[in-house]
Amino acid sequence: MRSVLVLMLVLVLPLAGCLDASSRPGDLPLHDALLLSDPYPVLIVEIDHVEGLEPHPDALAAVREALETYTEKEQVIFLGPQAIPAQGDAHTPDGLKRIHRLTADLAPTAPGVHGRDGVAFLHVLYLDGQLERQGEPSHAAGTQFDAHGLLVVFPETFRDAHRILDGRSVAVDGDVERVVLLHELGHSLGLVDDGIPTLRPHGGGGHSTNPQSVMYPRVPITEDGLVQRALPRGFDADDQADLRAYVAAHSLG
Repeated sequence: MRSVLVLMLVLVLPLAGCLDASSRPGDLPLHDALLLSDPYPVLIVEIDHVEGLEPHPDALAAVREALETYTEKEQVIFLGPQAIPAQGDAHTPDGLKRIHRLTADLAPTAPGVHGRDGVAFLHVLYLDGQLERQGEPSHAAGTQFDAHGLLVVFPETFRDAHRILDGRSVAVDGDVERVVLLHELGHSLGLVDDGIPTLRPHGGGGHSTNPQSVMYPRVPITEDGLVQRALPRGFDADDQADLRAYVAAHSLG
């Protein structure tokens, strides 16, 4: 179980509670399925969302850019976003896996199976409600399950995110969403010594010590959603170097 990405200051709100371990022994790890071209030169990212909780275009564009930049894939295809019915207020990890099985159109749903016929899959779910852990709401804004190739975002947990600019409140929920989605993607890619090694120390267990990386475990936001400093826009130089080094070391080309 990974620790959570949390919001700092007045409210400590988890943004990423990555609760599942990697694939079963003997299966291709998710980070290899996503990063390398063998045996999957093509990647399909399947995106489903509860109606009214559509992904922000900037967040999806950031994911596409990261996958096209740092993986060996010959082609990255986005399927969706596609609307699904409301799923409820509280979600257990097992419940999220059940929703994954019911909503995935192409993505494999058997644990540890990340692709077929030369195509790797990643399933992204935008859900209503929030994650429940041990019977209590966790307020996590995102989570991911390596064994299932699944990323989940709970946009209602950060819908009030805003800044004060020139005396006016400006919504920045899209900026927070970008951080959440890239953070979960980074876990799936094995960043910060969570599947791929680090070239130099900058954290561990999937979380960076650099606040300018989306892999940093905290975002500064108050209880009423006020974001008080600049948010990271993507993976930092160490993250990028680790991804490039891993792909280069394992490339067949």
